[in-house]
Amino acid sequence: MSLLKKVLEKRNEFKLEVDTGQETVEVDRSQYIGGSDIPIILGISGFTKASKLAQLKNKVIPYENKKTLYTEFGHIFEPFIREVANKKFNKNFVPCCKTSEEFGLRANCDGWDSENKYLLEVKTNNGEHLDKSDYIAQIHFYMVLYGTQDCILAEYARTKEEEEIIQEALDRGASQEELDMLASKLFDKNRVVFTEIKGEPELARKIFTCIERFKQIDLEMANRGNNFEILSKIYGKLETEEQIDIYNKLVKVAGVLDDEYKVKKVMNFYSDKIVEKLNDENIKKKLIEKIDVFKDFVKLGRKPLPKFDSEKFLEDFEKNGITEEKDYYFDEVEIDRKENLSMDASKYQEYKFRGMNEQIDKIEDDIIYNMENLEKFDEKALKEVLNISKEIEIEKEKTEIEIENLKEKFFEYFHLGKFDELPSVSFENFRYVAPKKYTQKRINKKKIEFELPELYEKYMIKPESTSEPIKLK
Repeated sequence: MSLLKKVLEKRNEFKLEVDTGQETVEVDRSQYIGGSDIPIILGISGFTKASKLAQLKNKVIPYENKKTLYTEFGHIFEPFIREVANKKFNKNFVPCCKTSEEFGLRANCDGWDSENKYLLEVKTNNGEHLDKSDYIAQIHFYMVLYGTQDCILAEYARTKEEEEIIQEALDRGASQEELDMLASKLFDKNRVVFTEIKGEPELARKIFTCIERFKQIDLEMANRGNNFEILSKIYGKLETEEQIDIYNKLVKVAGVLDDEYKVKKVMNFYSDKIVEKLNDENIKKKLIEKIDVFKDFVKLGRKPLPKFDSEKFLEDFEKNGITEEKDYYFDEVEIDRKENLSMDASKYQEYKFRGMNEQIDKIEDDIIYNMENLEKFDEKALKEVLNISKEIEIEKEKTEIEIENLKEKFFEYFHLGKFDELPSVSFENFRYVAPKKYTQKRINKKKIEFELPELYEKYMIKPESTSEPIKLK
């Protein structure tokens, strides 16, 4: 019998504590799956990875119960938001905690009206939390445990002023009484936005299936801390021998692909360093004087063009006295995000792969040696550096070809194992972004440039430097 069916059968026997506080949220967190864990398990949390949660639940790492501005802000403002909800909807929401010791589940809800069978979920955010899938997933977990299909989501958008005042109070160790008093003065009921959420049985089924698989993660897998492996387990991609075989092949290709990205990364690093050195004012001056001697290696770049400060324009839009519709100045751009591998921002550390150690060490030594001689504008040293840059470009081309071949093999296994059903896929040096379409609004600078030239001039950012940069051929 599935976990969901077991919960549905026994939920009326679960322990219910009424008018609970923060203590039920923090106690023995490693023993239970709670509402805030659900977005993490599903891989849709912007704050914690499923791999870290697996380590927390397996006690590989301890819970810190660290208080932050955002958690405390929600705790302080929650009673005021609940009071507004009770009056607006004529409900009697009280904070409750429902616990199943047998199944290791705990649902701390911000409000439960037992008579009307209605839940309340309170969220404080920056007012820009447009994707509410994490909120909805958490709510569906509560719906199953409390036995309802109805919930009111109450969102309160924090202001910078409120954040600063509460942070200052927290920093000086203000009492709960003082924090409550501050909140009562700052709270603006007009900024509470309510959304009615109706239960979707299929979503609830999916959530509890993922919870069940997450609870099967053993200590060995948790210790490895591999988020891709953990999500593959949660989403049922490691159930059969065939699935495990495809997973292992994919991981093997991904490891080689990671190595190739390291090669590309380190080669780009050295190439950038060479260009940076060539654009040193003294060296660049000499290069330009003898540009014919080095024409096979370098070229003059184009002068930087002015940029249009669209953000500043948008901020001042109302002040500009423009009477036309705002949409007139925007283009709707549909972007198709297909199979896309993009580099992580992580700093390059080691390059123990593909026999590149000696080659990279030699390049590094040659660059350092010849760069020192460049200060005196040693023509021989300069040519040597430029020759090295050619070697780097050749290696980069070879790497690009290898990467494309590996990506093809990667996606073959990726789709075969249906890993595109995962919310995200991360490896050491690249990540997979699932295909999806979205519409992006961008400012139509051309319309402003030709129809409102005075505004274009006002919001144009002119580059500081007018000199032409040196670039490698």
